[in-house]
Parts: sequence; C-alpha cells; structure tokens
Amino acid sequence: MKTDLNSVQNDAANGLALVRLTIGSMFVWVFFENLGKGLYTPGGYAGLISYYIKSSHSPAVWKAVMGLAASHAAIAAPLQGLTEISLGILLVIDVDDVKAVAGLHQTAGAALRQRECGLLEFGDQSRVAIDPS
Repeated sequence: MKTDLNSVQNDAANGLALVRLTIGSMFVWVFFENLGKGLYTPGGYAGLISYYIKSSHSPAVWKAVMGLAASHAAIAAPLQGLTEISLGILLVIDVDDVKAVAGLHQTAGAALRQRECGLLEFGDQSRVAIDPS
C-alpha cells in the first residue's frame, strides 16, 4: 500500500501545528496566571526564586544561577514575563512569513557557506606529502 507524499507531509504539518498551538497556549496561560499572582514584580519574582532555591534538590551551580536571577529580579521578572507572552503569542498566531524566514537563512548562512567553501577548497587544494622518516 503506497502512501502519497503530500498526504504524509500534510499529516506532519497538522501535527506540528497542533504542537505549536498547544505550547503557545501554555505560554500565554502561564503568563496570565503568573501576572495575577504578582510574580512579574521584583518582590514576587525574588520570593518565588528564593523558595525554589530553598526547597529544590537542584545542583549548587543551578542554585547559584537562580540566586543571580533573584538578586536581579527588577530586570529578570519583567524580562521573563515579556519572553513568555511574546513566545506564546508568536506560536499561537503562527508567524510563518516564508520570505522573511528565507531571507534570514540566506543572510545568516552566507558567511557560513563561504567559510565552508573556503575550508573545503583548502582541504582539497592542500595535499601534504607525509615523510615516514
């Protein structure tokens, strides 16, 4: 039994869209839940992180990272809130501008491709005779 390639691609695209909507909805939900609890204020954020540090069994390195975030809660709290709501909205509305994405890939990949070509050319052009003695 043959399966049509377009059918398989459509099923995959539908599955990815469902995952994208689910994760985006979770980000938006968590943002509003935390906003209602006051966790994006410096005091609320620092209190939550301090609770995590005291009650978790995380490695000391991770507790140090959390302590750093708690000590800079005036910056970290709004930044986390902005990140959560932004990711959520972008995932839900499906920012899928093919031209913009292709442009980013071309711009970011141009230097890499040149570097790869240079390395490949260097690897192809440089033949070193190995002297066994």
